[in-house]
Amino acid sequence: MKSEVIIEVAYEILIRHWSSLRWWLDENRDRLYQQERLEKKCKEWEQKKKHPDFLLQKAQLIEA
Repeated sequence: MKSEVIIEVAYEILIRHWSSLRWWLDENRDRLYQQERLEKKCKEWEQKKKHPDFLLQKAQLIEA
């Protein structure tokens, strides 16, 4: 199943300063990606009933 993302711009300020938002996203892309990966790992750990085999290991902990 393919999920669809819809974004609605609710504030005019975002439209006027779109380039600032774009710059912020570009500057923080790696951090946002790492945060998303960490959140996925956390959900996986919880889905596996918090089994120790699904805890982050050394390299993953350092990255987190």
